[in-house]
Amino acid sequence: MEIILDIETASLTEDREGALSPIKGRIVAIGLKFLKEELIIMEEDEKLLIQKFWSKIRELHKRFSVIRYVGFNIRDFDFYFIINRSLHHDIEIVRPGSASFIDLREHLTLFRTYGKSGKLSEYAKLIGVEGKYMNMSGGDVPLLWKHKKFEEIRNYLSQDLFMTHALFERCKNIGLIFEN
Repeated sequence: MEIILDIETASLTEDREGALSPIKGRIVAIGLKFLKEELIIMEEDEKLLIQKFWSKIRELHKRFSVIRYVGFNIRDFDFYFIINRSLHHDIEIVRPGSASFIDLREHLTLFRTYGKSGKLSEYAKLIGVEGKYMNMSGGDVPLLWKHKKFEEIRNYLSQDLFMTHALFERCKNIGLIFEN
């Protein structure tokens, strides 16, 4: 079973770049899309948010013998961030194996470790899928969080999940990614 996963982050300091570091930033929302269900976990208390995420993952692991996490830059950003923020809060994780990930960016760049280009929204446009919610970017999320515009963050994350799912399906359709 595949889980489309995406997170949104914010800086813990005034430095906007902190949102890109699990040491200087925090998770504000985690989005999951699986089995025609979409779940967006958002809590002001980051520890509770992460605990709810791992609780859901444990529940899914009881139901499915194989789970693959699908995302765009999921290994270098999303899951890396979740693991390190779990470390900060001393939250037990469900350790994924290296085969547990389908990183669409890695597949689309043929696993090059250099010169990776293209954003999720650009790939979505390439395949004819509507782009970012209200032309926002991840850089807008910290300010939305600060002003408690949680519904805007939810909508933004939902659109990212939609784009990631559409890109995943297209990658499967052209034979770039194989089903289990």
